Amino acid sequence: MIWQQTPTYLAVLTTMLSAALVNDLTAPRLLAQSYPHHEVGLQFPAPPERGSPSKTLGAGTHMIEFPRVPERGKPTRTAGGGSRSYSCTDNGDIPLTPIVPANNLVKTVAANPTLFWYVPKTKASEAEFVLIDDQDQEVYLTSLSLDNTNGIVQLSVPKTVPLTMGKEYKWFFVLVCDPQERSRDQWVKGILQRTELSPELALNLEQEQNTLEKAKLYADAMIWQETVTTVAQLRDSQPQAWVDLIKSVELEAIANKPFVNCCTPNN
Repeated sequence: MIWQQTPTYLAVLTTMLSAALVNDLTAPRLLAQSYPHHEVGLQFPAPPERGSPSKTLGAGTHMIEFPRVPERGKPTRTAGGGSRSYSCTDNGDIPLTPIVPANNLVKTVAANPTLFWYVPKTKASEAEFVLIDDQDQEVYLTSLSLDNTNGIVQLSVPKTVPLTMGKEYKWFFVLVCDPQERSRDQWVKGILQRTELSPELALNLEQEQNTLEKAKLYADAMIWQETVTTVAQLRDSQPQAWVDLIKSVELEAIANKPFVNCCTPNN
């Protein structure tokens, strides 16, 4: 189901987003304006350290690791956009960070997956999420109220926008730093791909009763979204599993950041 763009400025928005995404995830134009600052870019704080994840744990703990992912050009999880002289986030904090593998490719078996981000201390009161299909068509756009949010947030793709099997989708998560001057937006981006379960994995998941072991099966198959979503559900009962998973994708700096119950989409 395609998101309905009725106002004139949103029709222009779609045209500009499509043009901006012709060359593999270049900066989005999220309003009917031209932003030369997006071409120049802004030097944001360095992303979380990518150290060597721990391979061993003490007795009585659980461990889960996501395999190293293949390179896709020059992946980045660093925030982009904005102007050189303005930032709506705390420069002493970790930057806006998607919780994804290092190559920004998120595989999922779900038609309506859930995505996770770390949102730093920010003056922004609103965020936007944009989903673009493999024809560079906008299929979903929503805004979210942040309300002094600082921590890990999550957002599910709605049931009205099911992902098509085998397709790749581009997404942007945007901090609206100044609603009157959208050239100040800060954003992160990535790729979402729906894939099929192999018959062997489907059988193993059906036979496995332990939730953490199911997450490990997904991880071994390099299906990130079901891995992270399953482990997130265990965070209260098995917090070390979450820490281990996040460290394995080299996001140690946010491994112990709190989850924040916020950000219900407006549509």
